[in-house]
Amino acid sequence: GSATSSSSFIDLLQDVYLSTTWVDAMVFRGKSNVGDRITCKAQCNRTFGCSVEVGLRVEAQFPGGEVRHINTGYINVMCLRNSTKEEIQMPELTPETPDQKQQYSQAVGRCRFRTERILLHNISAAATTTTNNVSSSACWKWSDDMSKEISLGNIASLLSAINTIDLVQSTWINMPITPPSLLNQIPSLNCILNEGAWGNDVKTLIVSAEVNASAAAMFDFIMDVSKRTMYDPILEEARVVRSLDENNDIIQYVYKGLVGEGGEKKKKSDYSLLRTWGKHDSRYIISSRSILHPSLPEDDDFIREEISPSGFILSPILDENTPVKEEEVVSNKTHLQYVIIVTPRVKQIAGGNPVQLVVGAAAKLIGHCETL
Repeated sequence: GSATSSSSFIDLLQDVYLSTTWVDAMVFRGKSNVGDRITCKAQCNRTFGCSVEVGLRVEAQFPGGEVRHINTGYINVMCLRNSTKEEIQMPELTPETPDQKQQYSQAVGRCRFRTERILLHNISAAATTTTNNVSSSACWKWSDDMSKEISLGNIASLLSAINTIDLVQSTWINMPITPPSLLNQIPSLNCILNEGAWGNDVKTLIVSAEVNASAAAMFDFIMDVSKRTMYDPILEEARVVRSLDENNDIIQYVYKGLVGEGGEKKKKSDYSLLRTWGKHDSRYIISSRSILHPSLPEDDDFIREEISPSGFILSPILDENTPVKEEEVVSNKTHLQYVIIVTPRVKQIAGGNPVQLVVGAAAKLIGHCETL
């Protein structure tokens, strides 16, 4: 009986192969040197049906030297039968050590993130509209059936712009602050530019600074669209057209019209935007992107423009003296990240200097917030 069982198990092993389905969160912490001994350690963190998440740790050690942790990552592996391509159910894992329990718990979050990423990939194609036979990735078509996915995509798209700062530093350019006197008022003011993050003739600007105001107070100020004209110099009108739920609404921005070479005034431009907001890990996030929604059809009085995700990320600045009230962090300092997409039209209105326009708007916003 045992010989038969052993033979069946060996036959099963010979008919099994592993397929890598995801490679996640690869972090390069340091470099290896010539002569290093490289050790790769793998740990099964958690099973999910027919797949298992494997945590990887890469260590380097020069003979006689200290062990250095140089790489970390996670892969998702699926177990399949070679003969039938049938998925094989994986046994459940029981964590024992504190580290195993932590990885077991965190694996759920990473699995959720992978699932969300699949959804975002799918809705990017399904929600994209077509204008004049040209596919436009900037403007999504609203769908009640896909509302949660579209809202998630709005936030995720803004965060992806921020994440590329660390992942692809070479594509970001530090821009000079003009006028330089702004640095006397706000020493931490910084501006970086990315050309081509969204394709076409579009630039992404991120203005950041430390602000002497709480993230909650700044969030309330920014969410009040009637105050937007106080710091956006080319905006004429902003209004909430329709509230969708507790974290989403449809807003309209109307911007100044251009002046032609002969002095003639051209039409004003407007934007139909889905605004999504939320609090994630103590950060407040507000993201707006173009949306095709029945509550805000195109108006002949305006030129309908489109914009990729833009918005604000407000992160409390913490130190050992930061108070905590009922598990809520209370900080009177905030790290502001203002992400703005500069379209060709904005560049025209700005007279060819959109950086100065955007930095000036951020400085005005900071000034108002520090008086709250």
